[in-house]
Amino acid sequence: MVGRVNGVATQLKGLSPMIVSCHCVAHRLALAMSDAGKRIPYVKKFNDLLQMLYQYYDASTIRTGGLRTIQESLEDPVLKPKRALTTRWLSHDHACSTVRQIITSVIISLGREAAEKDNPKAIGLLKLASQWKFVATLHMMCDILPKLSELSRFQVHDAFTKAVIYNIEERFPQTDLMDCLKIFDCDIERADATLPQSLRETEEGNYGEAELEVILDHYENGLGLSREEATVEWHSLRANMVQHPGRYGKLPNALNLVSKSEAYPNLSKVAAAALIIPASTAGMSAISSNQRSTLIFKCIIIE
Repeated sequence: MVGRVNGVATQLKGLSPMIVSCHCVAHRLALAMSDAGKRIPYVKKFNDLLQMLYQYYDASTIRTGGLRTIQESLEDPVLKPKRALTTRWLSHDHACSTVRQIITSVIISLGREAAEKDNPKAIGLLKLASQWKFVATLHMMCDILPKLSELSRFQVHDAFTKAVIYNIEERFPQTDLMDCLKIFDCDIERADATLPQSLRETEEGNYGEAELEVILDHYENGLGLSREEATVEWHSLRANMVQHPGRYGKLPNALNLVSKSEAYPNLSKVAAAALIIPASTAGMSAISSNQRSTLIFKCIIIE
């Protein structure tokens, strides 16, 4: 979809260079997790074992019933192993959490199947699931997976988490255009707020002018902008932003106000174009392949 050589986004940019391609945040995070797992050899074995446990019980109501009986006698949660999807790596969170809660029941169940029925699958699974490495990895996963959103604020030293961080950085590259659009952000309460506190500071520091050049490089031809007029408009707009930051507020609200303003004919087009850039395409995952093949893509032309 977003391949740099021949992806859909690349082909569309050939037709309209000002298009901004956005790789879904949720998908990138899942891919980062998947890539991290490939860097740690045992993680693949661990994932395979989760899948085998799911298949072992899912394929037999008798085995599931036996597991339930053991769980009830031990007063364990009445659960059975869940499926860990390889294409949705973060689904492993539920799979790991479930197995951790019922690991004792599962091992007893496998032991009974192995002893009473001499079941080769049960014997093999029992041997693997009883290893300390599996149990340790299971607990590690249960600690890490629910907290992926907090990885950037914590320094964790195990190899798997370092691999996740590395791949997240690879999947979330900095985008110059997206960063430059932050000059419209008037949320002065943010810790990383860049809006100057005075007009003098704004003019002396040429606030936003370098970023505006990047923005105009991207949108100038596609939107039919006048670079000189846009620069003049920016000087006027940034003065208003510094004097009335509360009116403009956070970036989405600021862009919305500018897009509707007749005082900034060039910047209003930029703001309108920026407002339609999506942060995520997660909703598309619910659309089937057949539905996707029938979608009609329309070009949006901003007059």
